[in-house]
Amino acid sequence: GAPMPSFDKQFVRDALDAMGWDHDPPAPHLDPEVITETRAKYVEAFERLTGRSFEAHLKEVGAV
Repeated sequence: GAPMPSFDKQFVRDALDAMGWDHDPPAPHLDPEVITETRAKYVEAFERLTGRSFEAHLKEVGAV
């Protein structure tokens, strides 16, 4: 079968490593593209786990 999508933090770790971070605090600022992609991964995970739209959830809890 096809590989399963990854929803862990490895995407962010890989981005930081690509920036040359030596893992000593503080971490460098992430590029906006990395932040956007990370958010998309967490939204997808939420929707797969709950079967609900994330945007609908935000409206339901009054976050938008």
